[in-house]
Amino acid sequence: MEKSALLAQPDFFAQRSFFEKIVFAEMPVATGMAHCVAVDLGSGGLYCTCPFRPRPCVHAQALAILHARDGAAVFEEKNALPDWAVALLSGATPPTVPAASSTAEDKNAARQQRRLDRLDRAANGLDDLDRWLNDAMRHGLATLVGEDPGAFAHIASRMADASLPGLSRWLRLLGQVSPNRPDWAERVLDGLAQCYLAIRAFRKRSELSEGLLADLQAFIGIATRRDEVLTFGERATDDWAVLALREEPLEGSDRLRRTWLLGLNSGQFALLLDFDVARQGFPPGFRAGTVQHGTLAYYPSAWPLRAIAADDLTQVEHEFFPSLQLLGSGTLTDTLARYALALAANPWLPQMPLLLTEVVPVSENDR
Repeated sequence: MEKSALLAQPDFFAQRSFFEKIVFAEMPVATGMAHCVAVDLGSGGLYCTCPFRPRPCVHAQALAILHARDGAAVFEEKNALPDWAVALLSGATPPTVPAASSTAEDKNAARQQRRLDRLDRAANGLDDLDRWLNDAMRHGLATLVGEDPGAFAHIASRMADASLPGLSRWLRLLGQVSPNRPDWAERVLDGLAQCYLAIRAFRKRSELSEGLLADLQAFIGIATRRDEVLTFGERATDDWAVLALREEPLEGSDRLRRTWLLGLNSGQFALLLDFDVARQGFPPGFRAGTVQHGTLAYYPSAWPLRAIAADDLTQVEHEFFPSLQLLGSGTLTDTLARYALALAANPWLPQMPLLLTEVVPVSENDR
């Protein structure tokens, strides 16, 4: 029933209708054909042409949940049942239904299905991590690494085998924190708490908003494809101030470049990520202090930051620093309040850009 609730979305049933007491929908499939689903509201009967078992399948259950929750308002009223629905309700073999031409709604429904399937495959790996975390807490962190110095590497490897690369990398990095650090226990415990929060959120994934579900996916390592961001991502056109660039090492010889942007009209931040894989070099980037005009498409998130260029950004002349003065967050108090809002929206937020204007940097003990 949990997966049925996840599928009970208008986007999943892009072509949905009703006639009298019959609710019905067509779901395009990869073969160019469509599965047909019907719900008899009078008798409670659930019908679907898909081959999946047991019956009733999740598609029929999801359509019934969608109607019960949102009502007829999200369905198109018809003056007759299609031939396939008549046959399906009578127990006869319904005629083959070709899928309609691919629309944006169809593509979105297919994207949602791929995501749900990928989340289902993550369940076993997260259950394994849950057991490991509970064992670690029962024994204590010091005992854990004392008895097995490679404990974090081992669980990271298991997460990689479960196709959860985000969690795998997170756990490997926790294992690299030196036990000699005075704040070792605090740092490691905080990192493990992030993992446990992801497990709890995964088990309540049907209750999460679209943005928060995307943040959970990003944390555990389910990547959103670039073409999906360009097709479905929220877009913003602005003059983008290039605030800063930072290059960081990844595993092996790979490197990451972060480019932080700020929309001078919207005040919206954006993060561009570029990768140097196997020392092939970074793609062309932007120089800090310049202003680039164009459109960005944001990755889905409850607190959108990461974006990609939806078109070519072009450098423009702009009063850079006076504009930043107008957009600055001001005091540290204002800034921390904004950061608190960001963490409340996305508890796995890895980094947060902050623009301060009413502060004075001071040096103490060479820091």
